[in-house]
Amino acid sequence: MNMLGVLIKLQMKEEMRIKEVINLIKMKSIPPYINPDNIKNFKSIREERELVRFKREVLEFMLTDKFISGENRGFELSNENGQIIYDKDLVSKCIEELKGLGWECKEWRTCIYIYPPKEEPKIFKYEIIE
Repeated sequence: MNMLGVLIKLQMKEEMRIKEVINLIKMKSIPPYINPDNIKNFKSIREERELVRFKREVLEFMLTDKFISGENRGFELSNENGQIIYDKDLVSKCIEELKGLGWECKEWRTCIYIYPPKEEPKIFKYEIIE
């Protein structure tokens, strides 16, 4: 499969996830898969939902004027007390997807910096990143 085919397949998969999230938001009743026979799958269902929520938060951040203008490219991973509030696996999966779309990403302190190639945020020009 060529690169275009892979990209189209990824886009279709993401669109299906978005439709699933929209259906969950509109949820008028508990989904049928939430039944006693399926309890062994609840953890993976929860993890997938957490990933969808996290990606939605990152997307909302990326659609802000400050991100678009380049004024703020750092997505904060911590709360007001400085504690990291996102699971490392969620962050890694999201970074992997963003990189697959052509973004550069660096984790630093309590942020993920997301930026177009060759537009590294100024903060990296003043401090050494390991």
